[in-house]
Amino acid sequence: MVPPEIIDRVRDSVPLADYIGKDVKLTRSGSNFKGLCPFHNEKTPSFVIYTQDNRYHCFGCGEHGDIYRYMKEKEGISFIDAVEKLAKSLGIEIPRENNNNSAAAEYNKKILNLNNHSLEIFRYNLKVFPPGKKAMKYLTGRGLTLETIDYFKLGYALSGWDNLVKRLVQEKFQEKTIIASGLARNKEKTSRIYDYFRDRVIFPIYNERNDVVAFGGRVMDDGGPKYLNSPETPVFQKRFNLYGLNFSKTSISKNNVAWIVEGYLDVIGLAQAGYPVAVAPLGTSLTENHLKSLKKYAKRLVFLFDGDTAGRKAVFKSARTALDIGFESKVVLLPDNTDAFDLSISSSKKEINSMIKKGIPLIDFVLNHIYKDTDTSSIEGKLLFLQKVYDFLMDYDNHSSASLIIKKAAILCGVDPEEALADYKNFRDQTIKNKFQKVPIITKFETKDQNNRKDSFDFYLMRLLCFNSELWGKLNSELNTGLMIEDSRAVYLMSVLKSFYKQKGNWTVDDVLKQINQPLISDILIKEKSTGNYNKEFEKQFEDAVQRLRINSCRRKRIFMFQELQKLKITGDTEEIKKMQKSILSLRREEEALLHKPHQK
Repeated sequence: MVPPEIIDRVRDSVPLADYIGKDVKLTRSGSNFKGLCPFHNEKTPSFVIYTQDNRYHCFGCGEHGDIYRYMKEKEGISFIDAVEKLAKSLGIEIPRENNNNSAAAEYNKKILNLNNHSLEIFRYNLKVFPPGKKAMKYLTGRGLTLETIDYFKLGYALSGWDNLVKRLVQEKFQEKTIIASGLARNKEKTSRIYDYFRDRVIFPIYNERNDVVAFGGRVMDDGGPKYLNSPETPVFQKRFNLYGLNFSKTSISKNNVAWIVEGYLDVIGLAQAGYPVAVAPLGTSLTENHLKSLKKYAKRLVFLFDGDTAGRKAVFKSARTALDIGFESKVVLLPDNTDAFDLSISSSKKEINSMIKKGIPLIDFVLNHIYKDTDTSSIEGKLLFLQKVYDFLMDYDNHSSASLIIKKAAILCGVDPEEALADYKNFRDQTIKNKFQKVPIITKFETKDQNNRKDSFDFYLMRLLCFNSELWGKLNSELNTGLMIEDSRAVYLMSVLKSFYKQKGNWTVDDVLKQINQPLISDILIKEKSTGNYNKEFEKQFEDAVQRLRINSCRRKRIFMFQELQKLKITGDTEEIKKMQKSILSLRREEEALLHKPHQK
């Protein structure tokens, strides 16, 4: 026999719309989904999946049920086989059938009953018992209203050593059950037990079925750990529970979005501010089980985390799982020393909406996070950055999405996107062939070398000056207005000519040939000397070459700025994006003017 809590947990962990969506094309209808019924032929959709209940109903043929019923009818497997199949896919272990299962289920009910009773004691302590005034003052002082405190059923644990234990024992709860619930612990080397939560504001933690499965406690000063969560128990495992989901699932489903925040007060404050769509993990990273639970209700996520190093790392750690499950996600990083609760209390709805709207796509955040953590000033650094991106995408099944991510990464580090994509595919293929062998990156990304192009205009210009020393003054004037000589061969020739100019003010091509010691350049000059081309209309050739250099310079700057613009779009710097766009437009106009400028005659 499978324990009832396992059956419920498995059912709640699988988004029914995702599972049935493999067989049926579904479209969102409000907070639910509609499609053609898989159980009978129809032309008008009458099959509805209710995300809040994780159940389906066909208004045409009357078929209805949960995921187990669907698997039985469509796949022909038994209820137990369906539970076991889904549990295996979720990594949930099913206790083997034995005589203790029914006893364990009964014991879990005792723990839930104890938790519910303890919650009422905590609430009484806060609202009625005089010692709770301090906690109430703390909560209202933080900005929470009495309605919010009641809605989330907040409480207070007294400061004494064993106030709760004594009360529960008096009310006939067994000590072993109190310890099993996580509300008490054994004192070392004695049989005495004591309260786990003391002098703390209490936040009850619910599962999706509104059972109180655990508690969280917060200190009201700087003493001890700020937050304390119940230890894991037979009814509470952190990897399956999200704080606030029981309160927010209806709004999450209605709005098709869930906000991921860091703590209890973040969830509560946002709900009070009019955003009842937030949930928080409980002292652990966001897990696959958490996200699968959310996928039943929404397809969009907003990560609303602190902008410090810890907040960034927390988002990055969850990013790949969110990507795999298929969420459309974005990230809003809050200013330093500000959390989501601060935002909810001190900001207007207009300000919060604006901040959410400016959130950057999750994958842009990921690339920016890796980029900032890597020195990409060298080719080796660029390759390391790309390797980290490849590692992030390891085993990612959505190849078209991966291709777009790789191209973005290439733009960010200044590498040819097509070459990066080819390299990634090679890396992926090699990795699939040998899972356990690290495949080195093939270093394809090298700067394109102008020195191999005989027709580079700056090299052409300097060869023209080798034959016509009287052009040196004109060259200096152009250099003073920003003309760039970048080809290494041209730079070399300019240094030779500059030396002649300082010594005697002029030269001939024979003087230059005697001075230079690079055979490749000498061979070109010797061949061109025999043609006499550089002696004909050399001033016009000079003007033409300068104009082409200026046009090429504009293009290079524009291409560089465009690459920088793509980086800014990934990092989300709105003001800098506007400035860069204006600069690119200005360069474009300058280039157009040069292109249409008449050549001098």
